[in-house]
Amino acid sequence: MHTTPALTTTTPIVLFAHGSRDPRWAQTLDHLQTALEQQAAAQGRTCVVRQAFLELMEPPLPQVLAQLGAEGATQVAVLPVFWSAGSHVLGDLPALIAQAQADYPQLQVQTWPVLSRWPGLLDWLAGQALAQLGYDRAQALELLRQDLQQERVKRIARAHFGCESARNTQLKLF
Repeated sequence: MHTTPALTTTTPIVLFAHGSRDPRWAQTLDHLQTALEQQAAAQGRTCVVRQAFLELMEPPLPQVLAQLGAEGATQVAVLPVFWSAGSHVLGDLPALIAQAQADYPQLQVQTWPVLSRWPGLLDWLAGQALAQLGYDRAQALELLRQDLQQERVKRIARAHFGCESARNTQLKLF
């Protein structure tokens, strides 16, 4: 586990995860925290990063938010380290934030997207998975771009002409 750095003028980031009975489970969270701190340091800045858990591990999110509020934080960013938004992110997380804000009304908490919603992450992951099977990453991304373009053309054709492509119409443009 990391030591708790002193609060600076930057917005603290709270890595919010489910938790596990196995302490090894949090190692990847430790790595993410280190990566955030190191990348900020490489830019000559300090990034305050804390970890918080829903259950099974300490500290719980309300405690971390209360500590930050007591240290004078007015803004906090919460990164839900969940693959997708289910009941923990959509229900539990807002309730936990509201609980902390009742004690620290000056605390503005911004919730960032779940992991699968970060721009480019799904394409990156697909490229990594295909590379494991020997696919050329650049070629796979180009094929993906072409497929997405074809789907866009099909949606436009369906919306405007009621068919999958302009070839199926007898529309004369000139």
